[in-house]
Amino acid sequence: MVILLAVIAFVYAKNYTTNNTLVWEQSNAGLTTLSVNTVTVDTSNQSILYAGTDTGIFKSIDKGTNWTAVNSGLPNPLPAIRKIIHAPFSKAIFALGWGDLFESRDGGNNWTLVGVNIDDIALKPNSTDAGSGEKIYILKDTLTSTQTPIIYSISTGIGFFTEPQQENRTEINSFYEYLYKDQNEINKNNREEASKLLGKIIENDDTSYDVVNVTKIDFLKQKEELPNGARYLGESITSLLSQNSYFTWLQTDRAVYFCWENFQNCEEDNSLQSTLEKETKNLRPLGDAITSYSQIGVPHIYTNLGYGSSKLLINTCLNRGGHWIVNNSLEELGFWPTHLFVYSHYDNINSSDCYDEAEKEKYKIDERAILEDVIFAVARDKKSSSNFLLASKDNAKTWKILKGNLPMPIKSLFVSEIGNWYNIYITTTDNGIFKASIYLKDLK
Repeated sequence: MVILLAVIAFVYAKNYTTNNTLVWEQSNAGLTTLSVNTVTVDTSNQSILYAGTDTGIFKSIDKGTNWTAVNSGLPNPLPAIRKIIHAPFSKAIFALGWGDLFESRDGGNNWTLVGVNIDDIALKPNSTDAGSGEKIYILKDTLTSTQTPIIYSISTGIGFFTEPQQENRTEINSFYEYLYKDQNEINKNNREEASKLLGKIIENDDTSYDVVNVTKIDFLKQKEELPNGARYLGESITSLLSQNSYFTWLQTDRAVYFCWENFQNCEEDNSLQSTLEKETKNLRPLGDAITSYSQIGVPHIYTNLGYGSSKLLINTCLNRGGHWIVNNSLEELGFWPTHLFVYSHYDNINSSDCYDEAEKEKYKIDERAILEDVIFAVARDKKSSSNFLLASKDNAKTWKILKGNLPMPIKSLFVSEIGNWYNIYITTTDNGIFKASIYLKDLK
């Protein structure tokens, strides 16, 4: 019995060591509000950060030590900003509020309203292999009276949002209708501009090279009455997922769809549906799910089964139709995640699910040298209701619990890497921004 207990203690200590303590420091100098929704990094200079708050946008040039308001061009009163994306190829920044989308082309010094009634945005990084350059994907759910979700795929480097300059919200809506109705003519008239943007001569009408592409998402399940008398409110898009490749993914409250570029020809992932049917009877199994995924290398996605669920659904090879795995590692530890962030390295694979032997030889893939995803999770201890930061360096197989009192309530989690250090930022509802750092070797 003593030997058995010793073995259990050894295994637990080996997989889930808690001998690291993070020191969380407030990073609020210069902020005029402590209600911070999101933080993101300038991907070309990771010392530069942008914070979206309940009253506008702030910028830091020293890794979050000091902040300066950058709100020129934003309306008064200042809007709440819930998502910020940096587009490094075009040197543009997009900031999404609750419906309004703003763009800055000078490092946040000046902002222009470029969208209204916008639900989500995502960036496809510049990639010569993918052939279409950097794009901003914009989900607009209320075009005219159709109420059908529409995704706009727009090349970031051609100034569509500033020429012509829209004067008011009505004209901006009309501009999006113009893009929707006349996309073919727009692309035909901008072939030369697209050629310059991509650095190549375009000789045909391949839509991969279009500077604007509009896709109506008309395949989602509609409202209906169920046999038991309950009303099913229909399927809703929760997020757009993109990568530096031809592939995109569409997540709804009940499914994940695999799509080609510009969210075209989407197909429901039947293997996910089969897994969900086994795990839950909820009609909206992903309705309150938290999701994060690697955006470089081979894309892996991590999501849970909604609010309060400890189980993770993991697909390690999204673009190759990899299978979904139900991961119980957090459940076994007694935690349920409230926020996830995947910090990935190139070629994030570690199994033959992604490549066959011929491909491994062709691409010179050595599994022993491949780095896996590093996953950070803010998770709540079910017994104490305390928040902890956990980290996994092996695709959520095992976790290290990092000691240190986390602030509450938490709005978002963001991680950047400089050298061999991970800088971890947590935003809160009324205590501003907290920052901690951990050395990469400390996760091993």
